[in-house]
Amino acid sequence: MFTKEELIEKYKDFSTEKLVKIASSSESYTAEAIEAANELIDQKGGREALQAEIEENKKAEKLKILIPNETKSIFRKVKELYKSGLSEEEIQNQINAEVLGIEKTKEIVTVAISRLNRKRENQRITNKTIGGCVIGGLAGFLLNTFLFCNGFQTFNKVPNLIYGAFVLINYAIIYLITRQSFKNVLILIVCLSMAAASMIAGIFVWRYIF
Repeated sequence: MFTKEELIEKYKDFSTEKLVKIASSSESYTAEAIEAANELIDQKGGREALQAEIEENKKAEKLKILIPNETKSIFRKVKELYKSGLSEEEIQNQINAEVLGIEKTKEIVTVAISRLNRKRENQRITNKTIGGCVIGGLAGFLLNTFLFCNGFQTFNKVPNLIYGAFVLINYAIIYLITRQSFKNVLILIVCLSMAAASMIAGIFVWRYIF
């Protein structure tokens, strides 16, 4: 059986919750263990201080759960208000958070609006978008037609997944010009249609020219 001094040495690195549990469990622990736990509790400021520490730890754990949830909620609210046409200042004034502070809430709102602005710009069809689709689409068409004929001549068959590869080639060229993604409807249509057109042109060239 351990002496009280040995148990104090053993328990000294135990968590606050563990010490309180030992001190409160007379049926599960020996008298020496309970005395050792109580002495360590006294050294740390007494049972009330440790109980307050436990409550603070519980609150901290709760905040770890609440903060991500509230952040997601803010993003959803910002998205709804943004779609209604409100300005950033108006959105900032309407967003309140129970857990997060004012400054942190404003920071999250600013980030959310910035993301929504980028998404809107990405989806806009501008002169640059049209020009990029024309130039990139034609460049991709010619390159893909050449690759199709070369691949067919080498393997005597259409390589697997070639359509997907052609779509990505068209997209890569157009993206370098426009810096816009597949979420732009015009770019998506051009990439899909020009990839299909290059395959049809490749078959035609292979059959009637080579």
